[in-house]
Amino acid sequence: MDCILHIGSNKTGTTFLQNSLARNREALAPHGLAYPEAGCNFARQTLDRQAGLRFAMTPDALPLGGLAWQFGLEAPGARARYRTRFIAELYTGLAALPRDTTVILSVEALF
Repeated sequence: MDCILHIGSNKTGTTFLQNSLARNREALAPHGLAYPEAGCNFARQTLDRQAGLRFAMTPDALPLGGLAWQFGLEAPGARARYRTRFIAELYTGLAALPRDTTVILSVEALF
């Protein structure tokens, strides 16, 4: 399994790319491409981008900013708990894919 990790900065077309990937998940599958939903779902909101990837992978000592406070991820221990859930959700999704799938992950500000 290969992975394309897109970590573009804001205002560089990332939203267009993420919207296109999210809308075309089913059309990508026959071509061996997957855009997982891990990190896209928060409470009652579904995002086109995998914001959860940034939330899970940003070191605890660094502030998250942006949407993090809306999802309660700034509280002590919340990021660590979310990280555990995100990794489990991502691994579960990846395990269900064919081994020759190329996975695309895309989020802004993961640099």
